[in-house]
Amino acid sequence: MVFDRKILVIPDNVKYEEHNIVTKGDFIIGDRTNFGLGLITDGRVFVGEKTKIKGNIVTPEDIRIDMWSEVFGDLKSDKNVFLAEKVKVKGKLSVGRDLDLADSAEIEKFEAKGWINVRSPISFIIYIYLYLLELMRQGRSQEVEMILNELDEENEEFIISEVFTFVPNDSEITLQKASIKGHCRVGDNCRILGNYSVSGFVKIGNKTKFHGSIEAGRDVDIGSSTDIVGSVTSKGKVTIEENTHIFGNVKAKTVEMLKSVIIDGMIKAQDGVNFTSQESRDIKVKVDRFERGLDDFDAVLD
Repeated sequence: MVFDRKILVIPDNVKYEEHNIVTKGDFIIGDRTNFGLGLITDGRVFVGEKTKIKGNIVTPEDIRIDMWSEVFGDLKSDKNVFLAEKVKVKGKLSVGRDLDLADSAEIEKFEAKGWINVRSPISFIIYIYLYLLELMRQGRSQEVEMILNELDEENEEFIISEVFTFVPNDSEITLQKASIKGHCRVGDNCRILGNYSVSGFVKIGNKTKFHGSIEAGRDVDIGSSTDIVGSVTSKGKVTIEENTHIFGNVKAKTVEMLKSVIIDGMIKAQDGVNFTSQESRDIKVKVDRFERGLDDFDAVLD
């Protein structure tokens, strides 16, 4: 899956429970985010700066939390935990291996089976700063740019796993509502709770249960055999695939839906509603691929 810092990514088979989000793979939460749930995953957990986590974090892998963030629940990792400056953990911290924390981090209570390293990272930061400053003074700006690019590439490679959950900067996700300053992509066979307000596009996969309303600033695409227990509002186009059931109203500039779709509420579409079939959709896709040189002419006539 392509990584984009402006997209809320919820992979396949994610389940919202009463107090937690249960998923697989790495879980990445951006800066200045209000995360009103706990999370359970089998991958690593990365939390950005000035972020608040209201629930527990449970994983068999590493946990890394950046500066000025707060966790109001418990932290449990079977491996290593890294806490940056001014991080606060209100619950219990359980570490299976090593605990690495800044001397300004605050922990109510903890247990660690490995090494405990209390550090002050200021000297290291100053060292890097002085080193880069000296390179620039010598006119070696290309080396400075190369070092920064390499560090950035290594960081991206380290963070992103094949399956991951990503929450963009400045987001709010609680059990009742979510506010995303960007886009939203939800995978197949998920169970999502809450009313979602998204400034960009929304794409929901197949066989997903979405218990809440959706409000998007751009297009909304809803997969097949999906249930939306709420209304769908878009400033662009709403596309609804086969056998999907919406227990509410649909309001958009344009609505395109298959004939097997069920909508319990009203449909308001400024530029009209287009009823289509799967056969005509398949032909349209083949023609589009042919026009872009992706298929031969015989494939279009299949």
